[in-house]
Amino acid sequence: MFKSGFKFRHLIYCFFFFLLSCADAAKEASKLRTFSIEISVTGLAEGESVQIIESKSGRSKTISTNSRSTLSDFNLGDPFSIEVTENPVNKRCTVSNSNTTGLINGSSDNVNITCLGLFSISGNISGLEGDNLVLILNSQEELSIDKKDNFIFSTPLVGGSAYTVTVLTQPNTPSQICTVANGSGTVSGANVTNVAVTCVNGIPPTASNVSITDENGGNAVVGDKIGRAHV
Repeated sequence: MFKSGFKFRHLIYCFFFFLLSCADAAKEASKLRTFSIEISVTGLAEGESVQIIESKSGRSKTISTNSRSTLSDFNLGDPFSIEVTENPVNKRCTVSNSNTTGLINGSSDNVNITCLGLFSISGNISGLEGDNLVLILNSQEELSIDKKDNFIFSTPLVGGSAYTVTVLTQPNTPSQICTVANGSGTVSGANVTNVAVTCVNGIPPTASNVSITDENGGNAVVGDKIGRAHV
């Protein structure tokens, strides 16, 4: 009876130490195991490619199909950072999920890259006689107009983006007033070409040339830049 109990306890101890040994071995194996970052690309047409770099290790990869690709040989816990270094012609590729940077965890190291078309914003000008007309796109890109008939902004926009073209500076010599038609909308998979700027002779309203009427409804007066009135 005693011997049987001793043997049973001995077997339990052996089994316990066996489990500990297995756990230690698994830990060591995980240190030796390498992991990969899976990169999924969409929006590429036939013959197009996008180049990415993992900036922590300096490894780069060119991806030429709408499929999954991998960057391999990372250790568990390694930092990573994925950037797009070269876009296809007339397209812009961006990481569309939040996994641009992080630590290798072995389970959710997936990066999604979406490539979208780029489209230009352009239009025509009519009636322009003066100089120094300046247009602005989305309150960012200024365009000085030196042609009298057409214009195009140098910064293309991604499909689906909103755009707004306005006059930043009215022309002078002679002074003119220019207005914009079809100046706002959403880029919908094609170049925007119908922005229309029309200019007419006149002086743009300012604080120095705005006409007002006196309190008796009689004489018109003009206010200068510091607010004084002239009859």
